[in-house]
Amino acid sequence: MNNWKKVGLTALSASLVSVSAHAGALDVTGAATITYHSDQDSTGNPYSHGKTITFSGSGDLDNGMTVSYSYAMADAAASDSSVKIGMGDGGTLTFGGAVSGGVRSYDSMIPTAKEEAWDDLAGEANIVTAMSGTNSFVYTNNFGGFDVTAQYTKNGSSNGADHSIGASYPVGDTGLTVGYAFGEDGNTIDEDVIYAKYVIGGATLGWSKFDHEVSASATGREVTQMGISFAVNENLSVSYGRASVDFEAKTADQESSGVSASYTMGSITIAVAANKEEDTGGTAGSEDDMSEATVSFAF
Repeated sequence: MNNWKKVGLTALSASLVSVSAHAGALDVTGAATITYHSDQDSTGNPYSHGKTITFSGSGDLDNGMTVSYSYAMADAAASDSSVKIGMGDGGTLTFGGAVSGGVRSYDSMIPTAKEEAWDDLAGEANIVTAMSGTNSFVYTNNFGGFDVTAQYTKNGSSNGADHSIGASYPVGDTGLTVGYAFGEDGNTIDEDVIYAKYVIGGATLGWSKFDHEVSASATGREVTQMGISFAVNENLSVSYGRASVDFEAKTADQESSGVSASYTMGSITIAVAANKEEDTGGTAGSEDDMSEATVSFAF
C-alpha cells in the first residue's frame, strides 16, 4: 500500500511541474490615498480615501512575441484592463480600456509635480480631447528615432470612429523632444496637437497647442499650455503651469494657472496642488478654484 502511495504522489508531482511550466503568474501591486480636497463649490466632507489594486503578468510566445496583461481595480466600482502584444521590431499592439495613443497621448504633455493647472476645475473638459480610450486599439513603434503612436476606437463618439496618429522625436542629446499628432473625434471633429519639452539639469519645461475644430459649427477651440517643473533633489519636486482656451464663438478666454509640489519618502508620497480658473467656458466673470493635499502609500 505504501508503495502505491509513493507512485501516486510521484505522478501527481510530475503533473504539477508540467502544469507550472506552462502557467503564467500575476504580480500584485497596490496604492492607497488619503486626500483633502477643497474648492469654492464644496459643501460636503473634504476628506476622501482611494485605493487601487493592479494585477499584471507577462509571458513569451513560441514565435518570439510576448504578451502581457494588466487589470486595475480602483475604489471597488471602477476597473480597467488591457492586453499588450509585443511583436519585436514590428512594434506593440495594445487593446483595452483607459489606453492612450495618438492625440490622447500628446494632449497634455506639460510637466507637473502633482496636478495640471486645469485639473479638477469647472472648465477641465475644454482642455483635452474627448476621444474615447475604452475598448480601443493602440499601436506603438520606433522608426528611425521617431516614436510613433496610433489609436483606433470603433464607435467611440456618436457612433463614429475615433482615430489618430502621432510621432515624437528627441533632438539628439540637446534635451529637447518635439511631437505632433492629428486625428478625428467621430465624424464631425478634427483635432491636432503639437508639443515641445526641454530638460536641462533638474528642470523640465513644456509647451503645447491643441486645436479642436468642429465641422459646420462655431464651437471650436484652441488650447495653449505651458509649464515648468523642477526637481529640487531626489525626493522633492515643484511645478507651475498655465493653460488658456480661446473659444471660436466667445470673446473671453478661459485662463487657468496652478502650482504643485510632491515629496517622496520611500513608499510614501505627500503632494499638494492649488489651481485657479477665470472666465470658465468663455463666460466672463465665471471662475473656479481648488486646493488639494494627498498622502499616497504604495505597496
